[in-house]
Amino acid sequence: MSTLVDYRGLQVVSPDPTGEGGLAIQNDLKDLVDWHPKSVWAQTADPTASDDESADFFPGSLWLRTDVTPPKLFVCRSNSPGAAVWTPILLQVQQDTAPKLGGNLDVNGKLIVSSSHSNIVINPHGTGNTVISNGRLNIGVASTARGVLEVDKNSGSTFSAHFRNLNTLCYGVWIEEPAGATSGSPLFYISSDSGGETHFRVNAVTGNIGIGTQPFSNGGGTKCIMHKNGSPPTSGPADMFQMYSADIAPGNAAPHFRTEAGAVIKLYQQAHIADPSGGSTQDTEARTAINAILAALENAGLLATS
Repeated sequence: MSTLVDYRGLQVVSPDPTGEGGLAIQNDLKDLVDWHPKSVWAQTADPTASDDESADFFPGSLWLRTDVTPPKLFVCRSNSPGAAVWTPILLQVQQDTAPKLGGNLDVNGKLIVSSSHSNIVINPHGTGNTVISNGRLNIGVASTARGVLEVDKNSGSTFSAHFRNLNTLCYGVWIEEPAGATSGSPLFYISSDSGGETHFRVNAVTGNIGIGTQPFSNGGGTKCIMHKNGSPPTSGPADMFQMYSADIAPGNAAPHFRTEAGAVIKLYQQAHIADPSGGSTQDTEARTAINAILAALENAGLLATS
């Protein structure tokens, strides 16, 4: 005797009808629910494990939540009682909170952009590196060169490129055009930190070089080397001499040279020495030679002229 049984929420005859007409109708009904299991289209919450076969949901059932933007679409993968499994179907990429690529990402001539002035961050895990495999990195400028880093100025007046230690906020190499500077006034410098002393500085326009200096002014001089006072060396490497700046007196820094043997030679101007004069016995030849020596020292700037 035939009875009615549940088939994916639809009552069908069991066993199947034996007549061709009844069997065709039975199969059509089964095909209908196989292709169109129960779905709901205007929900205000996500499906749960209890949205199972008891509620006539079956694998393939769809659940659309419309009270959020963008809407959320789910598909039923299992309708086990009390343990139904529903999987989200992405309507927009932003709905995937842990996306993973299954292959290479081809931008197809498009851009990777952000909104609301947000940063674009590339953050490798652990000891992973960020690799530009073709050796070309261009920032704000187009180039066909390889193995170079090119940086172009932004819409403001400042151009800068720096490489720094992010753990200590110490800067390494910095190239910039300062804000407010005239066009074409780039600087190159290597510094110890973001607000502290610069160890090496070059002004590409004036040709001035500073060692141990912050921004310097020298009254319009060009192609000059400025050397700031530091700590005098107490030893030195083999086959080398050392040059450093130190005060002869407060406010009078002068070059100092330390030889490999440890002798220190100071290069600065001494006070004026008057020409020999007077005396009851005069050696004209000696006075002439002494005067020539004093004049030579004055001409070299090692003696003051008065």
